[in-house]
Amino acid sequence: MFELVNLDNFILIMTNRIAIISLIFMFLAFESVLAQYSEKKNMQELKGLEFREAVRLSFDSIRLLQDFEIKEKLANDLLVLSSTRDVETYIGALIFNAEHFHNNSNKLFKEAYRLAEENNMFDAKCLVEYSRAQYFIERKQYDSAMIYILHYREMTPEGFDGEGYRNILNLLGDIYYHAGLYKQAEKVYLKMYHAYVKDDIWNFYRPFVMMNNMGQIALKKGAFDEAQDWFQKSLKKAKQYLDTDYKNNTIAYINIKLAETAILQDELQLASKYLAEVQSIPEDEIFQDVRQEYIYFQSLYLSREGQLKEAEILMRSLMPEENRSNTFRLVPQIYSAYSDILYEMGHYSEAIKFYKKYHRINDSLQVAERLSQSMIILANENHLQTQIKLGESVRKSKLLMLGILVLLILLSLMVWLYLKLYQSKLKLVKRSIDCHSSNDSVKTIERLEEKTADKANGKEVLRHKKIIEELRFKMQTDKIYLNPQLNILETSKLLNTNRTYLSQAINHQLNTTFPNYINEYRIKEAIRLITTGYAESHTQEALAKKSGFANRSVFISAFKKNTGVLPSFFIENHRKMKKSNPNLIPD
Repeated sequence: MFELVNLDNFILIMTNRIAIISLIFMFLAFESVLAQYSEKKNMQELKGLEFREAVRLSFDSIRLLQDFEIKEKLANDLLVLSSTRDVETYIGALIFNAEHFHNNSNKLFKEAYRLAEENNMFDAKCLVEYSRAQYFIERKQYDSAMIYILHYREMTPEGFDGEGYRNILNLLGDIYYHAGLYKQAEKVYLKMYHAYVKDDIWNFYRPFVMMNNMGQIALKKGAFDEAQDWFQKSLKKAKQYLDTDYKNNTIAYINIKLAETAILQDELQLASKYLAEVQSIPEDEIFQDVRQEYIYFQSLYLSREGQLKEAEILMRSLMPEENRSNTFRLVPQIYSAYSDILYEMGHYSEAIKFYKKYHRINDSLQVAERLSQSMIILANENHLQTQIKLGESVRKSKLLMLGILVLLILLSLMVWLYLKLYQSKLKLVKRSIDCHSSNDSVKTIERLEEKTADKANGKEVLRHKKIIEELRFKMQTDKIYLNPQLNILETSKLLNTNRTYLSQAINHQLNTTFPNYINEYRIKEAIRLITTGYAESHTQEALAKKSGFANRSVFISAFKKNTGVLPSFFIENHRKMKKSNPNLIPD
């Protein structure tokens, strides 16, 4: 059945086109059936049931197609068709496309869930969350998978007997299994197995996936007898109880696993028996991914039997470079096995090339697996573990809401403080503008008038006062502060005194320093220039020099120190205040 033939491209294209035409005829026949029933009672229900079954069968057929582009095109056509016919079918089509074609998976899952919620379809909502969790498990994104598992758990009724809860346990076991946490996975799977034995429920896929995974875990441990026991249990129950369209696919997969177990133990005759059972199953009843596994182990079997050329042809057909399929279940194992076959055939350089490919991919997968294990944050390894995580999720949600509330309060407080600060700055601007027309600096005037006593002798006080009066005269009349190079030595010469006396007079009488005193006049000048419109057409650098400052940075520092606000804030708000009330601010 699986003997490979080098098909001509034309034959491959025609085969795919036949599949497409078959699907089209199926839909035409379906439409004809609907037309015959157009006058019957409950026609809408009949249409819905027939249409869902037709689409389901179509998707089953699409799974078997080899050509990825054609497969995607047909699936998209079914998606468009179902979007106008039946909501339940459309949700299923969205899920199918999200699972198989990953360009818009998140968007498709979200749309499916929105429709299920909008139409109050509980089972559909559960299916979406279950499918989303499986989707992320397959991609080893276990943190994302856990989000949907927990959400799924919130929607399902409590109690182990519920099928929804078994779905959750299955997903949890799959997370452990795919992350390499086999001990934890075994505990979950065993719990499920005993429940299925108790209820004698076997006519669907999940018990067989679970038993096969248990067999796989035994293989990884090297427990071949245990693995064979699980696979034999699975095979026996599949033949006895399964009555679904995927029965033969399940039986084929289990036989492949039994063949793998036999090959690992060098029991080649037994392996041949199991592979022959797979070969006896019609090819169109075996899914693409299972078919790939058959080819892989058939190739391993042939290589062990010494039929290297036949084994090489089979293994090469599985290469991503050679196979147009979008499903590659056994990479990097394919590269490793192909390398071994080439080595046995004496093609050493080619063998080394694929051996390097194997190690490069395998190393990456091992890193990803270790990362995945660290993502699984669960407290226990059983049913109670899931409940605890759900409780943690609720608590985290509450803490998050509390955190958001606290953040909003803090933001509100910050806004309130900002507004208060802004108002206080506006008052500083207003006060600075109001006093700019006085004959001296407000600060120095207040300090001079409030001076009550001085420890120095009377003669020295008189000398200091006289120096200050002369200094104020020079400042107001000659505006010596406008000279950026002005210093205390030059000023003392202008007042016919010395530097020491001038410094003492400013310190004792005005309780400040010479630079601060000079800067108060310069700031006063800057405010005058701003209020008369100079800053509207000049830069801050020009404003600083015009006011007597050597540079912009010194100006900004002095302005902030004297007024409490930055020059830019002062200029902007003076403009606003003058615009709103021209009479309020003097020119």
